[in-house]
Amino acid sequence: MKFLMILALALFLPIAAHAQQASYGDACNAWLGLVDAGKYDQSWDAASDYFKSKITKEQWAPLVKSVRDTVGPALSRSAKSVTPTETLPGAPFGKYIVVLLSSKFAMNQNATETVILKLENGEWKVAGYFVK
Repeated sequence: MKFLMILALALFLPIAAHAQQASYGDACNAWLGLVDAGKYDQSWDAASDYFKSKITKEQWAPLVKSVRDTVGPALSRSAKSVTPTETLPGAPFGKYIVVLLSSKFAMNQNATETVILKLENGEWKVAGYFVK
């Protein structure tokens, strides 16, 4: 019986990990879709509480617009790395995923986007966004 419980757990853990991966990927893509569409207020609304504690909606919209205006519309993205962590400089302890994307924009064909996701109340939400 104990062997069956261990086997059941061993079979379930990869499924749970995959479901969690899918949810952070979905959250990342949905949030980037808002930014790509110029829906900056909605991207702030969809972000994590941590994100919202660092920048107001009134500050966020013009800031992200100015960054995105310098690179133009997004043309393509591919993941360079996905790094789970529980600590980030200056951030509270928690579950984070740092996603580095190799991105092509209309005016910058060789950009790197960094999207930091934080697990809040069982949902992955964006806690940081940077374009280089």
